[in-house]
Amino acid sequence: MFEVGKSRSPVRAWGVPRFDAWLERQVRPAVLETLGVEDADLALGVSLVDDLGADSLDLVELSLALEEHLGIKFPDHVMEQCRTYDQLLVAVSSLLYPGLARRVLERQSPSSMARVPTH
Repeated sequence: MFEVGKSRSPVRAWGVPRFDAWLERQVRPAVLETLGVEDADLALGVSLVDDLGADSLDLVELSLALEEHLGIKFPDHVMEQCRTYDQLLVAVSSLLYPGLARRVLERQSPSSMARVPTH
């Protein structure tokens, strides 16, 4: 299985979220290993299918890897809504921390809420 850096809580003691960097350290290795892409090719707006060449089997394997590593249930319909790497990160964060992820995204970029996959 893939290796990740030292894991720290995605939420600071006083409740300020910081799962952006923490979460990417958890998800990035799974994407790199499962899709067989180079680290330099993986950026926030990159398309999982068009740019990285993922097919439906790759996406199933990726969701299974994330389920195993993060201890979450990754519904098929959520993965189907993830077109880009940043949408994948948002989906994973919403599965890990449903209420917290939504509140943070609303504060950061209200327009991005239309793209948030729901579980």
